[in-house]
Parts: sequence; C-alpha cells; structure tokens
Amino acid sequence: MTILPGDRPTSNLRATRSVVLARNGLIATSHPLASAAGLQILTNGGNAIDAAITAAATLAVVEPTMTGLGGDLFALLHDRRTGTIHALNASGRAPLAASLETLPYRERGMPLHGIHSISVPGAVDGWQLLLKRHGTVSLARALAPAIDYARKGFAVTEVVARQWKSAEALLTGDPTAADIFLPHGRAPRVGEVFTNPKLAVTLERLASDGRDTFYEGALARAIAADSRQRGGWLDESDLVTHRSDWVEPLHTTFHGHEIL
Repeated sequence: MTILPGDRPTSNLRATRSVVLARNGLIATSHPLASAAGLQILTNGGNAIDAAITAAATLAVVEPTMTGLGGDLFALLHDRRTGTIHALNASGRAPLAASLETLPYRERGMPLHGIHSISVPGAVDGWQLLLKRHGTVSLARALAPAIDYARKGFAVTEVVARQWKSAEALLTGDPTAADIFLPHGRAPRVGEVFTNPKLAVTLERLASDGRDTFYEGALARAIAADSRQRGGWLDESDLVTHRSDWVEPLHTTFHGHEIL
C-alpha cells in the first residue's frame, strides 16, 4: 500500500485493496481461474446460475482437493422477477446395500476415507437440473472451461499445492489415484502445470450426452464396476435411481432479518 502525503493512516484501515463494486453482478470462488470462467459467462450475458455451474465445474479441475464430479450440490436461488426462493438438494443418498452389518470396523463408525465413505454423487444431476430450470446456457457451454483446463493444463497455485501435498500419502495408497494425481510420483508443486486428460474425457462425455451418461450410461457402469472391485456398496441401481429434490428451505429470523 502506498500512503500519499497528507493521507492519515487510521486504525480502521482494513486492507490494501479496494472493495470490489459492480453494477451488474459479482462472482467469488476459491480459485482465480474458476472466478474468471464464471465472470466470462456473466460478461457474455449469462446469469448467476450459468456462472455458478461454470465456476464449479472449473473448480473440479483446478482445485481437485475441494470439489469434483463425485460430490454433492446444494443451492438457494432468488428469482428477482417473482421474489421466489428456490432450494435444491442435490446430495446423494447412501447406497441401497449400505448397512452397519457389512461395514468393516463398524465399531469405529463411518470412515472418513475409502470406498465405504461414499454416497451417490449428486453434483452432476444438480448442474443439469439447475441449468434446465434457471440457466440460459447449455451444459456443454458451462463445462467448456473445465474441459479446456483438464485437457491443456493449468498452473498449480500455492493453496492447492499445499492441500495436494497433504493428501499425498493417501493418494499413494491407491494406484489408480496415484497414476492420475501424483505425476512423477509426487503431488504437483507451485507453478507446475498439471493436466488431467482422463477427466477431460469424462467432462466431454457429459457435455455431449448430458447427465444420463453419468447415471445410466458408460460412466455409470465404470463407477459401479470400480466400486464392486473395491468391495464397495455403490452399484448401477443406486446411480440410475438418483434424483435431486426441490425443497422448501429452512428459515428463521435474526435481528429483523430473514435467514434462509
């Protein structure tokens, strides 16, 4: 920060950057590439849903420790035209075969990692459902930046590199994961360019065929087969029956404000 002559530093000086102000919209994510991808959608006339899904898909590539196709989605939407609040629960259920009796080491509770910790992935269904009902772009358009970064690569940032390094031992224990996420036998370092061509292929299938290929098609069969090979519960029936739910959001009031 530069203090010019005549400026008087005060105790409430809170930052070295100005607060971002805009007339038509803002976007904020945990990664600049994801924010930029969503901002481009807004600049080209897309709405908040278009931008959010574009950014989320990009995060699945550039910040693999935090989000991905195997995760869930929750959304609260405000329709400015009608004043209506819409809430989407796109989290996945537990596999139908899940049971305490078949859970290894069940006396310890549900594991944090491993094949028995997973539920049905809900994010992909949520992406398409949100775009269909409230978006203005296609799923293929929303996935385009993510596909580009997965195919051509991106430079790993400091925070992502640190998170990746912390998961290195866990990834090493899984040959399939290590093959994809530990190039050169280690986590990528700051500034190194990482590509994920297998993820690019998956995203391209979603872009061309939609969510059904993930829950009913070739990708679903591959997911179920991998689960079976690892002794997991998830199978094709769990994927094909997955549905996201439009729900009434929980709400309360706090100091005169409604909290949803």
